[in-house]
Amino acid sequence: MNLEDGKSPESRERILDAALEEFGEKGYDAASTNQVCRQADISKGLLFHYYKTKQQLFAEVLERCIHDLELCDDLSHPFDEGCRCELRFFMTHPFHRRIISDLLVGGAAADPKIAALRERVILLRRERLRRFLKERPLRPGTDPEIALELIQAATDHLQDKYLKDGVRKQQGTAALTDAFQREYSQLLSMLLNGIIAVPAGEGNGGTEC
Repeated sequence: MNLEDGKSPESRERILDAALEEFGEKGYDAASTNQVCRQADISKGLLFHYYKTKQQLFAEVLERCIHDLELCDDLSHPFDEGCRCELRFFMTHPFHRRIISDLLVGGAAADPKIAALRERVILLRRERLRRFLKERPLRPGTDPEIALELIQAATDHLQDKYLKDGVRKQQGTAALTDAFQREYSQLLSMLLNGIIAVPAGEGNGGTEC
């Protein structure tokens, strides 16, 4: 294939499809541009005609993943439905999940464009949480940012659990998201209200919700 053969939207999409699979299966560090070329059936020269570095290719794949996530992550949804939508999205787009996870833990984050994309994902995921917490009075002395970090970490942990369970048990999407919703509702209740009941008539030292 010569260089001119690759100057088409179809060729570029083929490269991105192959790169999405490679980064999604192996992560940024282990992904091989040689394998991307083999999968897309192109020369390495053509790949580097479009993307000068592996980081540039990763950034383009990230843009696609984030765009798809943004379409799914409608902030007009109630908080719990937004969490269900995100779980369903990652269940049906496992490569997106691996790539976005790589981004959040710092894969190739030294690149300014990738660092900006990382911030875009963080802001997207936290905006829904910020709106959720804004509607609820926090305990006196609670730092909203620490509360946000705690709930996000718990959300990620539970989401990882269900994504792994879904692969292992081959459960259907609807059954898995329903089970996730039930457990997540309990998790949020415990995080927001605590797990120790205060006997009627007893004070709690100013720690009311």
